[in-house]
Amino acid sequence: MVQTFRSRRAFIAIVVAGIAFAVLTGVALLAYLDMESRTFDSAALHTQHLATADSALVRYWLDQRASDVSIMSTVSRVRTEFPKYLAGDPAAKVWLQDRLETERAMRDYINVSVFTLDGKRVLSFGEHDTTYDERHSATARSVALPTSKMTMTSHRDASGAYHVNWFGPLLVHEAGAELQVTGVIMYEADLQRYLQDVIGPEQEVWPTTIEVRVANEDGVSIARSTSGFAFQAADATVSLDEEVRSSVVLPLKGSSISATVLGADIRSELAWARQSVRLADFGVLLVFVLFAWAYTSGEKSRLGEIAAREAIADALATQDRFLENMSHDLHTPLNSIIGFSALMSRGLAGPVTEEQVRQLAMIESSGKHLLALVTGVLELSKTKAGQEDVRLEWIVATEPVEFVTDVLTPAVAEKRLEWRVNVPEHLELRTDRRLLERILLNLANNAVKFTHAGSVSITAAAINDGEEIAFTVRDTGSGISPESMDFIMKEFMQVRAPGQLKPEGFGLGLTISTTTAALLGGRIEVESIPGKGSAFTLILPRNTGAVT
Repeated sequence: MVQTFRSRRAFIAIVVAGIAFAVLTGVALLAYLDMESRTFDSAALHTQHLATADSALVRYWLDQRASDVSIMSTVSRVRTEFPKYLAGDPAAKVWLQDRLETERAMRDYINVSVFTLDGKRVLSFGEHDTTYDERHSATARSVALPTSKMTMTSHRDASGAYHVNWFGPLLVHEAGAELQVTGVIMYEADLQRYLQDVIGPEQEVWPTTIEVRVANEDGVSIARSTSGFAFQAADATVSLDEEVRSSVVLPLKGSSISATVLGADIRSELAWARQSVRLADFGVLLVFVLFAWAYTSGEKSRLGEIAAREAIADALATQDRFLENMSHDLHTPLNSIIGFSALMSRGLAGPVTEEQVRQLAMIESSGKHLLALVTGVLELSKTKAGQEDVRLEWIVATEPVEFVTDVLTPAVAEKRLEWRVNVPEHLELRTDRRLLERILLNLANNAVKFTHAGSVSITAAAINDGEEIAFTVRDTGSGISPESMDFIMKEFMQVRAPGQLKPEGFGLGLTISTTTAALLGGRIEVESIPGKGSAFTLILPRNTGAVT
């Protein structure tokens, strides 16, 4: 009898353990599939950030050299010394040699040359490949007009280097005379050398390949970080692997340059995850067999889950406190950087050169860009932590709308959009004016940002028998696809239409607006038709009560 009881108990324990193992195996499989999806999403975001950052470096490199040519062709002494050199002035020759060789060496150019108006290269400093002489002469002749602008050409050589050439007319405007061209200056730089200096294979998260595509009249050339950015014809490259997670193509002025970032070895990482799932399944089976045999209640597991949840909650709270404190600490130095760079660029701290003014402007712009991110993170952290100071008062709906239109009118005028405002004059509500203005400004700013033609409208009306007030911001922009609706309210997420550049901003505006609306007892509803526009509706109670 006792033996039968023990056998039955063992049988029940085995059956319970088997059922538990089957259930947990299914759960582990679902968890793995979810992890796989999240891993690939993280890889796509990782490569997108890399592509954006690296393309900004390439754009800066091109803009800096274009600026060098522009300065040399419009304000430098080279414009007036070159005609003297052509006339046989030995002092002009010595001066030009010293000036242009110094410029080439200091700015790391391969070659600096000066052409006559008929396209003849008469001065050349640095390496000079005669293969493209005819093409360079033709370009110089086309640029040698008072109405011409700077022109950029490029070519790939047999060694894998990629040369970019900037041509600018040497313009002289003497008093009482028309604008004249005395010659054409050319700067030649190696894109491969720059890429090798500033960009390398990314190993921090996943082994990632950085790829640069350049198109010119000779065809498409491709260079990858794994091969030292040696450029080769596109048809000679190996086909991209199916594990490519992200590709960002960025048009750069003067040429068609694309930056492609490849996510690699993601499957290898997931292979470890699969093995971990198998080991976890085996461990769970063992644990449940022992638990079933001993008839444990699972109280330990429940307490462990509670402790894990509390640990996660503490970690998230610590993260929010860190972001808030860090944002506070960054505000003062950032404001100092922005303020002092502005003062220096205006010459209030002493004379500055044009190059220094340009660089100070870049410092000021970057500081403002970072300050906007810090401010957004601080606002989001305060709202999520419930630390936002809410001051309720009766206001007229037209007041916050007028504030928004006043702030954004310059941006609307610059893009030649049409403002449409329809708000009843005597429509009142009890809410926090500052927080309402923040929400409406974020929504309207997004509408202006993503609208390139047409109009942006702001309307307000009482709904639900006057119990709620609805503010609607409608635009005629690119719209939002249905699959993008699920994540547009998430932090640091932005929607970009195919073929368009990454929009300005950080993807915090809608998140801040949503959390702030909830703080005021309201909500935000979205309607959108891709290609026709979007409508974001903020719905607030007419008489906001106690806010918790």
